[in-house]
Amino acid sequence: MPTLFRYTSRRSGIEKEKELVLHWEIDGDPITDEHPAEDISASDLWDTWLDEYASSPHPFGPGWFDIHWHLYLEAAPFAPAPETADYFAIMAEEDGSAPALFLDCPESERLGLFKSNFLTHYSWPTNAETGEALRFTELPVVDKLWRPGRSDKGGFIQEVTGWKPSALQPVVHMPSVAAAAGLPWPYGPEIKWV
Repeated sequence: MPTLFRYTSRRSGIEKEKELVLHWEIDGDPITDEHPAEDISASDLWDTWLDEYASSPHPFGPGWFDIHWHLYLEAAPFAPAPETADYFAIMAEEDGSAPALFLDCPESERLGLFKSNFLTHYSWPTNAETGEALRFTELPVVDKLWRPGRSDKGGFIQEVTGWKPSALQPVVHMPSVAAAAGLPWPYGPEIKWV
């Protein structure tokens, strides 16, 4: 049974009680928007993603990718499109309009982000049963898959590698993930697990 959290709208004062889950995206994983799972396998999509994004520049160096997080206010079956789902982006949109999860982040002020966030609109969630304050890093991270009948945005990454990020993990070194899954990484030095 999912854990329910209670929080109150700061505008209306209405109390809500819902399951909260974290949804993740890695740079370039929306490539899946162009293909249904019935038309392309996870491994073929992985290869396409590698060709298009594996050599993308990152401040930490080659092979590093940012992970973007969204807080979904209801887990339900992961059916609604992000545009219509009841969710809060943890990274703000370029214009700062998308609510983000945290108010204070060293880069947020410099970048002009996080002008509005979940905690701007709602009280700090508490466990509906115990009353304990939510620790966001303890929320479940949604499984994203890529197979006939289930084509989650970016699901090919978890399907092929068996990996998904830890809650609110900010970056990933994909050559390490590929090596751990026994997959080649065609860009940069090869990593071997012994």
